[in-house]
Amino acid sequence: MNTKTKVQTLIDKYDLATDSRIRGKVYKRIILSKVLRDSNLTYEEIGHMFNRDHSSVVHWRRSYEELISYKDIRGLENRLLEELDLDTPEKELKERVRALEIEIENLKKETYGAV
Repeated sequence: MNTKTKVQTLIDKYDLATDSRIRGKVYKRIILSKVLRDSNLTYEEIGHMFNRDHSSVVHWRRSYEELISYKDIRGLENRLLEELDLDTPEKELKERVRALEIEIENLKKETYGAV
């Protein structure tokens, strides 16, 4: 399933293609529009997915840069990215740390025997 399809699933799940101005929905729109823009969709294509004009998407893009500095927004972004099951720097880092931990345990076993 591609990114556009995964995001459309969340748009439907959270009812984000409505006129609702509830803060949580607004934040989700902003975050998901960035994910879509990073996937090389045009502002028009993204706007169409949310039943919005391209200018709304441009505004969301600018808002994202301001909002992402807040811890709760980063947390929401991480949760949405997990739902999308997209690779994120944090996810890649956690996987790398886990692989290194396993490697360390194996080296200990080789060096010291069963630990």
